[in-house]
Amino acid sequence: MDAQIDVRRERRKVLTRENPLQLWVIISESVLYHRVGGKEVMREQLESLVGDSRRQNVELQVLPREDPMNACLFGPFVIMSFPTSGETDIIYAESPTSTLYYEEEGDVDTYATLFRRLNMAAANVSKSRELIMGAIEEMV
Repeated sequence: MDAQIDVRRERRKVLTRENPLQLWVIISESVLYHRVGGKEVMREQLESLVGDSRRQNVELQVLPREDPMNACLFGPFVIMSFPTSGETDIIYAESPTSTLYYEEEGDVDTYATLFRRLNMAAANVSKSRELIMGAIEEMV
């Protein structure tokens, strides 16, 4: 567990380095209320999300829990895009038992379409921040 935490801390540094990576995240509102680790731990996590959402290189959106797009969510996925036009986007998806990478054009297009649909259904950045802050207030 400690090794995984260390890896995640190191990975976060790419968002704060001199030339930071761009990150665009869409999360389901329901995850804001899953009390993993207790109230204090969740409060810290949510406050961290609010702080990160204020970074120029981070776009954080929340998909409202009543939105029907939530039914399309079968698990987390990452679309890795590269600055060189010759490089193909890669989809990274985790499951409890494996990690999958998709590079075929059809697979990448499917995930890109899903991401665009989620983006349109999700609250804008400002409203998303309000939803996160509302979840923090409920932690009291």
